[in-house]
Amino acid sequence: WSQSGTAGTFANANSASTTFTMGKGNATVTVGGEASGPTMQSYTKATCESEASSANKTVTDSRDNNTYTVRYINGNCWMTKNLRYMGDTVGSSSTTTTWYLKSATSNVSADKTMAMTDLTSNSSVAYNTYNYAKFHNSGNASKGVWYNYAAASAMTITGSSNENTQTYDICPKGWRLPTNSEFSGITSYSSAYSPVTGGRYYTGSLGNTGYGYWWSATSYNSAYRYSLDYDGSSLDTDISIRSYGYYVRCVRSS
Repeated sequence: WSQSGTAGTFANANSASTTFTMGKGNATVTVGGEASGPTMQSYTKATCESEASSANKTVTDSRDNNTYTVRYINGNCWMTKNLRYMGDTVGSSSTTTTWYLKSATSNVSADKTMAMTDLTSNSSVAYNTYNYAKFHNSGNASKGVWYNYAAASAMTITGSSNENTQTYDICPKGWRLPTNSEFSGITSYSSAYSPVTGGRYYTGSLGNTGYGYWWSATSYNSAYRYSLDYDGSSLDTDISIRSYGYYVRCVRSS
């Protein structure tokens, strides 16, 4: 948003949803940029089926105003770009080391704070990453952010031995991590899913850059979760240790 004159102020001129406080005198208010589409939080499975069955639809995460494409694939609405979330930044004060998640806009049961560290630091001992939320920002919108499972699950799955089914995560409200069954159901829909390669983090280093990896909500055993892998040509389900840094794509099934 922009204005001519000084008769009023924006709460956040860079936010798609903001307030303008009137002042004395005249002012002209102008919206800039391009329309970013509906919010993910309000975008239902039914709407996705109606609008995104044959082509991507652009939606906006109201927590930080990042935009994503989504697609209706095999009965659910899927993100077709990797999550780039690094804490609520609209109306909060998240930093690169402290993320604030609001239950009104995130898939958590109550507002919470997560202390974050980078996947490239202090990761020489793999098991340490079971108990600490870690991420790495690629700086590339098409690639997204890598998260270890503690971060992806919003610190609800921690400890080196944990077979609980993941319930809450860092997805937008109404969205969640896919189950292994749901991943299995889209392995033949590679074109619609639009997978990308980018590798994974392990003990502080990026490897397997010719592959793409995404976290599942489903437990394989105490230390491993099911995942979705992409080898550059096809999708397949796999398992991975929770300390790895993988991508996240959320699904909406309601």
